[in-house]
Amino acid sequence: MGIPLIHYGDVIGIMALDSLKPGAYRQYHIELAQVIAVHVVIALENARLHEKAYKMAMEDALTKIGSRYRFQMEGRIMFETARRAKSSISFIIFDIDHFKKVNDNYGHLSGDSVLQMMAKAVSEEVRIIDLFARYGGEEFVVILPETEDSAALTVFKRINNKLAGINYPRIKERVTVSAGVFSGIPEKDDSMETFVSRADEALYFSKNNGRNRITLYSSQQS
Repeated sequence: MGIPLIHYGDVIGIMALDSLKPGAYRQYHIELAQVIAVHVVIALENARLHEKAYKMAMEDALTKIGSRYRFQMEGRIMFETARRAKSSISFIIFDIDHFKKVNDNYGHLSGDSVLQMMAKAVSEEVRIIDLFARYGGEEFVVILPETEDSAALTVFKRINNKLAGINYPRIKERVTVSAGVFSGIPEKDDSMETFVSRADEALYFSKNNGRNRITLYSSQQS
């Protein structure tokens, strides 16, 4: 016996019931199965909506990389894992230099294109165990587990070389980024916010000292 699963006039599946006994099903079996099918459709639709909402929360709509919410959720798990394992974890925060000028001179659609192309390029350079997310506006964050400061610097220099090679349509000026890095082994009293704040301080050191550079928090030198 097959009962179609119908949602707003569309068949989204079929509920099948089998019996080894010929003629096992009667009209009341069909009616009961139809009632059950309604509940199955509701459950499937709720699951679909939940998955859609979860994806929307975890994925940045413009760049299709991790959202700030995903950074907060998964980043804490990565941070706590590093704390328990007593292993290094690195935070890189970078943003686009003079991004407002890009929007003002070429329009927001061109600015969006820059963000999308950058996000795609960086995604190709990070490992599957890393977390790459949009932190806000033109600012991005990369979390590198099991990575010390020297390795984090190497990673970002590779990323920056990749970004420098992007040809942005319509934009004549060179688009550069500034970055800050903080690495360490989380101690008992450390928080993820502390690591993020130090990487952010290093970023602003880069921006206040010529831009288009990366600064390691521990030395405040590129």
